[in-house]
Amino acid sequence: MSETKQKNLPVKRYGAITNGTICNDNLIRILREYPFRVLQITLDGPPEVHNQRRVDTEGQGTWEVIVANVKNILEETEIRIVIHTVIDSQNWKYYGELLELLLTRLGSWIYSPDNRLIFNLGMESHPGSS
Repeated sequence: MSETKQKNLPVKRYGAITNGTICNDNLIRILREYPFRVLQITLDGPPEVHNQRRVDTEGQGTWEVIVANVKNILEETEIRIVIHTVIDSQNWKYYGELLELLLTRLGSWIYSPDNRLIFNLGMESHPGSS
């Protein structure tokens, strides 16, 4: 990204897909300095579902960290965040619970006029999956 800036290349916007587990001063600086438009962050369900699937290097669930980071990014930048959930046979029935929790924690961003927090559903797409 710094190379495109140095060479004055006409990059209108960036987007990124992340697990959302890291949100530090350096990330906020990058998100402000470069023309980021969207971050896609995955949540697989409410904490009890997500934390079984996505753990940190110490084996701890990441749901609380991710939601706190989403809130921080929304507060510190102008970026739109897409909460992406891959629906599969184990988590589909918990999606409503995930939405209820996010409405409680991040509702003002969901209902904001500029649509800063939106949702995307995906299906399992690995060729070997059942």
